[in-house]
Amino acid sequence: MLDFRIETFITVCKYMNFTKAAKELMITQPAVSQHIHFLEDFYEVKLFYHVGKQIHLTEKGNILLQAVTTIKNDVNQLKNQLKQVSNDTPNLKFGVTRTISEAIISKKLVTYIKKYENPSIQMIVGTTKELLKLIDDGIIDFALVEGYFPKNEYDYRILSKEAFVAVSSPSHIFSIPPTKIGDLLHETIITREKGSSSREILQQYLDMKGFSLSDFSCNMEIGALDIIKRLAIEDCGIAFLYETAVEEELSSNQLIKIPLTDFDLTYDFSFIWNKNSIYSYRYEHIYNELQQSSSASNKEAY
Repeated sequence: MLDFRIETFITVCKYMNFTKAAKELMITQPAVSQHIHFLEDFYEVKLFYHVGKQIHLTEKGNILLQAVTTIKNDVNQLKNQLKQVSNDTPNLKFGVTRTISEAIISKKLVTYIKKYENPSIQMIVGTTKELLKLIDDGIIDFALVEGYFPKNEYDYRILSKEAFVAVSSPSHIFSIPPTKIGDLLHETIITREKGSSSREILQQYLDMKGFSLSDFSCNMEIGALDIIKRLAIEDCGIAFLYETAVEEELSSNQLIKIPLTDFDLTYDFSFIWNKNSIYSYRYEHIYNELQQSSSASNKEAY
């Protein structure tokens, strides 16, 4: 259980506004100010500074926020652990990005579930940004994300390194034999929805090359991986996807990789949790088990 003044500090950081924090906590604004002054006196640091009417966290304030957020989430984890009938029954509350949920997590979960009797599992699918907030708010214990996240703010392990590839139907006829990304601008491109990590990765690459999605002849936005793959297989356009997401389609020759000499991208799939959590040992254990489940799945495939 956290000190009530720490709860006030966390709520002020949530809104960066004393009045809104007071309203949520159902206390007066002077009471919020008193709580913050108490913490500043206790830790002998300044937690906020003003720019006009706007408040911002100081560097020391940000350090405190990271620490108490981890403590708060650990307290919630402890409550859940105490409610469990047996410590041998895992209780997983985690999040995954959409690509990971559609491409790799099902095999890992099947292996994990078969190992334990009646595990309690809650999985949330969202963008990397959404999942980071859920970790910060203590809604989930850990997340499997792709692409960028602030590595100094979380503990993490690399789950896998995944190649990002351009694919098409084997029967697709290109207007220009493609060797570089610019040769594809006459094509219809099928992309994920705005906000998805794989779309952001593609946009960043195109920006670096001086192109944008609008430069393609036609751009179809599809929010489901299976539909993107089906459209590409049926020669409705080309797509840029993680190779692991189209592994089966490539091996069965339903899709082929487009040979581009200037497109060599590899991104990490990461397992992340609150920095300095007292439950880091548990998350390390889960991470190792998920890694082992990958090895088991790969052996079954051969």
